[in-house]
Amino acid sequence: SSLPKTLWKQWYQRRVRGNSKQQTTKGKRALVQSGGDDLNEDYVVEKVIEEEETPTKKTKKEKEKEKKEKGKERQEVSVWEMLRDSPETQAHNFAKRYREGREKIRQAIHIPKLTPEHFVDARKDGEDFTAFVVSLDPKLTEKLDPKEDEKGSPIVTIVCTSAERGAEIISLLAPIQSKNPITKLWSAKLKVSDQEKLLSKKPVTTVVGTPSRLSKLCDSGKLKLHSEKNPDTVHYLLVDSSWQTVKTFTIFDICNEDFFLFFEKHCSALVLSGKLKVCFF
Repeated sequence: SSLPKTLWKQWYQRRVRGNSKQQTTKGKRALVQSGGDDLNEDYVVEKVIEEEETPTKKTKKEKEKEKKEKGKERQEVSVWEMLRDSPETQAHNFAKRYREGREKIRQAIHIPKLTPEHFVDARKDGEDFTAFVVSLDPKLTEKLDPKEDEKGSPIVTIVCTSAERGAEIISLLAPIQSKNPITKLWSAKLKVSDQEKLLSKKPVTTVVGTPSRLSKLCDSGKLKLHSEKNPDTVHYLLVDSSWQTVKTFTIFDICNEDFFLFFEKHCSALVLSGKLKVCFF
């Protein structure tokens, strides 16, 4: 035997609306709230109707908490995993990013033909990010002489998305910070004029900044990505490319135009000449 069509229709409509109060008992009896007068008291349905488990709705606070946790997981991914890329992989990824970036920028930019020789091989030195940066040049952990060392010409320039991210990177570079303070070059609460004075007063080994501010300081001539006194000295440009926001945006999404225009105007020629080496971490 089977249920009349009218009862099946009523049951389906209630279930779709979410108002159905059917329950399945251990004896496999289906209790139908309305329309039950047409059935005998001891009527047994041959097909058992099982209630599907409806997922519980999350509150706004729970959703926000979940987003924050996901964001932390992405940010806590070791930057050293990205630094282990070979020069060949970095050169390939850079060319790809440059092509994608040029499509988003209104004005035309030239794509430099960079080879693996223009990138730092990060696989051979150190076990973490701090050890890698320190291994680039012994001067990074030595006290600089304001009279002899060149002013405004850092050995290492680190490019990041924001002041908040820059502060996180600086916290990882304690061995360098203890000998020579790392210069912060971003716009949050820092004036261009103050940064120009700072770069003119004393030599620096490491700077951390955003593409826009780095470009402005290079335009003014206060920040030099190579050494004029020692032109044979190799300097380094480290790009914070592995860090992501909660929505998985990287520096190439957040600072797309600023980064590629900065690289083309102030870095490209130095990289091709061998005076500046690049590394994506």
